[in-house]
Amino acid sequence: DRSVSRGLGDVYKRQMLSFKEKGLYTAIYLNETMNVDQLVESGKDKADAVRSGLKKLIEKQYIKKSVVREKNGNFVTVYYQVIE
Repeated sequence: DRSVSRGLGDVYKRQMLSFKEKGLYTAIYLNETMNVDQLVESGKDKADAVRSGLKKLIEKQYIKKSVVREKNGNFVTVYYQVIE
């Protein structure tokens, strides 16, 4: 079971994240993994805005990006998940 006070509480106390980054982090944290389409569908921001927030969260090492491919190497999707 995830400790909300440990994960989300710490993120919301840190002033180094924007509100957009905190919202994206929260969505990914609560759903365990999400892709860009799921994140765009769950809010008002366009895909470019979501991608820029994800990029910042990756740079700050809050989330990681996982590329999913078929056995033949064809791209399927990219998922994002919280680094714990």
